[in-house]
Amino acid sequence: GKTDPSDAGNTVQVVDPGTGEVLCETTVKADGTFECDGLNPKPDDGAEIQVVVTDPANNPSDPATVVIDGTAPDKPVLEPSDGSAVYGTAEPGSTVKVTDEDGNVVCETTADKATGSFACVPDKPMDDGEEFDVTATDAAGNESDPAHGRVDQSEVPEPTVDPTNGSEVTGTGIPGAKVTVTLPDGSEYETTVDPDGKWSVTPPDTYVPKDGDEVEVTQEVPFNRDGDKTSKPVVVPLDTVAPPAPSPAPSDGATLSGTEKVDEAGDMVTVKDPNGAVIGTALVDPDGSWTAALAPHAKEGDQLSITVTDPAGNVSAAKKWRVGLLKVTVGSTSVVAGGQQTVQVENLQPGEAATLTLMPDGVKLEPVAGDANGSATLKFTVRTDASTTVQHLVQAVGPLSGTANSGYFTVTAPAPVPYQVQVTPTVTTTAAARHVVQTPTVAVHPATGAEGLMGAVGAGLGLLLAGLLLLLAARRRRRDEQEV
Repeated sequence: GKTDPSDAGNTVQVVDPGTGEVLCETTVKADGTFECDGLNPKPDDGAEIQVVVTDPANNPSDPATVVIDGTAPDKPVLEPSDGSAVYGTAEPGSTVKVTDEDGNVVCETTADKATGSFACVPDKPMDDGEEFDVTATDAAGNESDPAHGRVDQSEVPEPTVDPTNGSEVTGTGIPGAKVTVTLPDGSEYETTVDPDGKWSVTPPDTYVPKDGDEVEVTQEVPFNRDGDKTSKPVVVPLDTVAPPAPSPAPSDGATLSGTEKVDEAGDMVTVKDPNGAVIGTALVDPDGSWTAALAPHAKEGDQLSITVTDPAGNVSAAKKWRVGLLKVTVGSTSVVAGGQQTVQVENLQPGEAATLTLMPDGVKLEPVAGDANGSATLKFTVRTDASTTVQHLVQAVGPLSGTANSGYFTVTAPAPVPYQVQVTPTVTTTAAARHVVQTPTVAVHPATGAEGLMGAVGAGLGLLLAGLLLLLAARRRRRDEQEV
């Protein structure tokens, strides 16, 4: 491992975090590096160990945790070689080494971190028929079994050509070889393969690529050899169709995930912040899923721009995406049945509308659409028959932002309405027309204003008075009838 050169001479211990047992001990070298061989007991593959550096004053550093990787990479897959270079694929990021029949290192390179492809170029081309071995070593020092190859100069290897939309044609070939690119109109453009095995040709601005057009690429070797010096042509169709825009998921700002319709392997997602700076990239998995770590983290409310670039260089339309998880809040924790409640929805995506449902009753409310900041507010009337024995909440569902619930609120029954009694006498005359009889009419109605203050008590007294008046009226009517 490596630490700061100022730690030179300090003690390094490798410890089993589970038992605290020291597995090995060594000293930091002058350049800050250290090696601790022969861990005893040897940890299992996948186990965690901790490394601690202690100075002469016995002050230990914070432990660094390391996961044991004891699995060797698969052996590399080789392409035919004419001895000028060795091509193939290996574990992404691994160190690829080519050795000759005597075990001498012919060349060494690093496999591409994304695709694992490599081109290892010897200082001097190997001879026809010469055999060689190729191994891959991962970052943990595990070396693969060797892949065996044999130089074949009977034919010039074809150059590799990357997928292209025609704006630029790139690939790999034999260092120093002449590459010729022929466009559909028959025009030819030449270039020379770089020492690292790469080449590129940029057609003139007057050339307008069309999807499906084909370009031909050949390479001609620069050194003397038996047989042909020019490879067979590689025919590549142009791809000018941009991939669809990605479909991201709600993000907390630390990472951004999503899906994409995969038409071809190798699509790359790029995430930019509101200022246009790239803060994350991700290679799309074969199933269309992707996850990009955002550095620095995006803030809630930030509107990101997300695009997909296919291997041919075509870029999708940008998807605008607001950072933040869907939030729902209500204005009051207690509402009277028949009264009004306010609900606020935040972090809706641009152009997104959310459906709102009052739970647990399942009552659908009006849908809301976010403003420029992704917020929306709705006032609604709580039903008069809403349950007063359970807690209620508002659930928001957005087609892009998912589902979120508000906090709970209760519904209370309205206060009793006070009533008053009004007694109105009705004047009638007996048959003998000698007496006037007053018959009361009783009316009961809700009290308002000042009447409401006495209504609750007055209602009972009024009913009692009305009953007495009715009784007196009935007695007087009987007496008048007897006199007649």
